Amino acid sequence: MADRTPWEDVVRRAYDANFRYWEAVGQATSDYAKTVSRLWTELPISWTPGRREPSESSAPTSPAVVLEGVAGSEAAAAVMLTNDLGREVEAAVVATPLVGPAGESAGVALRTEPEVVRLSPGGRTPVTVRVDLSEKLAPATDYRAEVNVPGLSHRGVPVIVRRLA
Repeated sequence: MADRTPWEDVVRRAYDANFRYWEAVGQATSDYAKTVSRLWTELPISWTPGRREPSESSAPTSPAVVLEGVAGSEAAAAVMLTNDLGREVEAAVVATPLVGPAGESAGVALRTEPEVVRLSPGGRTPVTVRVDLSEKLAPATDYRAEVNVPGLSHRGVPVIVRRLA
């Protein structure tokens, strides 16, 4: 049997290295396909081709509490707060400033009773929202604010104040 030449040894090692490389690439591709397939089947989503998902802007909003009346009167409404958390909550009831259609300050403020609520898990309590309808408010104009209890909900209750003519 003839001895191998150095050239044959180099070619054989290059062939073996090339074979191992493509074997590893094939294994990695196979593992990737299995992982993606498993993830796809385990995802908790459903998708129907051609159906559009609702956008963030079309998410349902809370109905607004409307406080309206003639100048010089007081308007009031009650909203029910419920603690759906698994812990007790004690926090201030916060009302944002009233602003007009152009973002201008209304010059009057909402008041809440009680000013601080304490709710056990599953507890409920009414909160009264009041406003003095002064001459500062333009007639037939909607002024907007929001009443919220930080720590109880990330969204507040929208409030619309309107002075009748």
